[in-house]
Amino acid sequence: MKVNSRLHQLLESKFLIKAVITLFFFLQIKNIFNGGTTYDTMDLRFGSHNVLDKLIMMYELDFNNSIFSNFTSTEYFGLILIFPIYIGAHIINRFTYDYVDTIFISNDSYIYFNMHLLLIIYVSLSLYFIASFLKVKYNTTKVNIFIIFLLLVPSFTGHSLFNLKDIPYLIQLFLINLFLINNYGENIQTQYSKKRIFTAAFLIALSVSIRINAYLFILFTFGLIFLKHITTKNVNKIFIIEGGISLFSSILILFLLSPQGWVRPLQLLRETFDHQFNHGWPGSTLTNGEFVIAQEVSSSYLFDWFLSRMPLFIFVGLIAFISLVITKKLKLTLYSQYSLIFVLFVFSSFPIIRPTAYDGLRHFLFVIPYLLILFTESFEHFLNRKTYFSMFYVLVIVFYSVFTQYGLGPYKYLYFNETVNLSDAAYYCDESIDGCGNWPTDYWGYKGKEVAEYINTNFEEKFSQDKLMVCKPKHTVEPYLDKEIKLTTIDDLKAGDTVFIVTYQRPRYMEDSCYFNNYKITRVCEEEFSFQQNIRQSEINLAYIAKCFIERT
Repeated sequence: MKVNSRLHQLLESKFLIKAVITLFFFLQIKNIFNGGTTYDTMDLRFGSHNVLDKLIMMYELDFNNSIFSNFTSTEYFGLILIFPIYIGAHIINRFTYDYVDTIFISNDSYIYFNMHLLLIIYVSLSLYFIASFLKVKYNTTKVNIFIIFLLLVPSFTGHSLFNLKDIPYLIQLFLINLFLINNYGENIQTQYSKKRIFTAAFLIALSVSIRINAYLFILFTFGLIFLKHITTKNVNKIFIIEGGISLFSSILILFLLSPQGWVRPLQLLRETFDHQFNHGWPGSTLTNGEFVIAQEVSSSYLFDWFLSRMPLFIFVGLIAFISLVITKKLKLTLYSQYSLIFVLFVFSSFPIIRPTAYDGLRHFLFVIPYLLILFTESFEHFLNRKTYFSMFYVLVIVFYSVFTQYGLGPYKYLYFNETVNLSDAAYYCDESIDGCGNWPTDYWGYKGKEVAEYINTNFEEKFSQDKLMVCKPKHTVEPYLDKEIKLTTIDDLKAGDTVFIVTYQRPRYMEDSCYFNNYKITRVCEEEFSFQQNIRQSEINLAYIAKCFIERT
C-alpha cells in the first residue's frame, strides 16, 4: 500500500513533468550521437533547397520562373518545421563545424545530426504545450501519467529522433484537438474572441501544412462537439461562427506557410490534395509474413501493426478502461469520451476506406495520444485504490513498460511486443539480399552510421581488396565513411567481380534494394556480418553486409 501512496505523491509533483521532459531531452541527444540519418532525409534536403530557390526567385521578383511549376514532396509535409530545420542545420554547420570536425566525420553527418537535434528541441517544447493544454481538464497526476507513458511508447520516442513528418503531425493534430475540446467541448461561449479564432486557425494550419488530411480529423472533432451541443440542447452559435472563421482563416495561413502558396495558391491546394489522396507509391510492406501492396492495403493492416508495435500496457489499459466504464466504476471524461470515439472511428473506417499505407505505423502514429488518454484514466483509477490488486497492477505496468524496450537504445522505433516471435521476425537468407522473415526492421536505415563505423574499423582487413557497394538508401551510410573509402555502383559491376554489399532488413516484393533483379545480374551471396539490436534478451537483425560473387551481368 505504501508503494502506491508514494508513487501517487510523486505523480502529484508539479516539478515531475519538467524533470521527465528534461531527462527525455538529454537521452534523445545521446541517442542521436549513435543513430545516423534516414531514408527520407535526401528528399527533405532536396525539397527544402528547392523551396529556398523559390524564395530567392520571389526576392528577385521572378514570379514567372519555371521553378514554380514544380513541386517537391517537402512542400506537402509541413514547411513550417522541415524548412526551418533544414536552414537551421546548415547555419549551425556553417559556423561551428570547424570546432567539431574531430567528432563528426563530414559536413553531411553534422548537418544530419543538427536536423535531428532541432527536431528533439521541437518535440521537447511541444511536450510542455501538450501538458499545459491537458491541465485545463486534468489534474497534475493525470498529466504526469500521460507524459511519462507517452515517452515510454517506443514508437513515439523512437520516431522522435528523426521523423520530421509523422511526429510533428501527431503533435500538431493532438494540440488542435485538445484546444477545440478545451474551449468548446463543454463551455458555452458568451462572446466572440479574436484570440480563440486566431489560435485555432494557426493550430489548424500547422496540422494541415504537414498533411492536408488533418482537415478530416479536425472536422470530425468539430462535428463531435456540435453533436454534443445538440444532445444537451445548448447549440452555441459562437462556436459555429468561430469554427467557420478559423477553418477559413487556416487556409489563408496555409498559403502563407508555403512560398508556392504566395505565387500559385490554387495549384498548391490541388497538388497537395492530389498527393495526399491519390499517392501512387507502388511498393509494399512486409506485414506478419505477407507483402501488403500500398495501393491494395489489407483491411487488417492497421490492426496488425498496432497489435505488434504497441507495448502491451496500452492494450491492458484499454481493456481495463472499457471494463471500468461498463461496470460504472469509472466515468467518461470529456477527453476520454472524445478519445474513445476517435480511436473507434479510425480503426473502423480503415477497413472501409483502405487508404494508401506503408512503412508500418508511420502514417498512423497520430492515434497514439488518444490511446494514452484511455490508458491514463484507467491507470489513475487503480493508482487511487488502496488494494493489493491495484498495487500489483501499478507495479507490473511500471516495470513492464521499462523492461520490454530495454536494450533498443536509439532504435526504439523498431520495437516489437511479445505477440511477435522475434526468431522469425528478421533473419539473413540466401534468396533475398534484404533479409527474410515476417517483418521489416530498420526500414528507415537509421543503423547506417554504425554500419559505416564497422566498415571504417575493418576496411583494410576485410574490404579493401574488393568492391564495396551500399544499396538503397546509399546516403544513410556514405556520409559516415572515411573519405578514403570509395563506393562502387551497380553500373560498375561485371562478371567475376567480388563485391561487399550493405543492405537493411526490409524485404521487398518482386525487387531488391540493389536493383540486381532489374539489371538481371546473377550473383551468389553469403552473409559477412549482421547488425543486431537487443530486445527482451533476444537479438533482432537490422542490417547486413554480404559478400557476393557476380556470375553474370
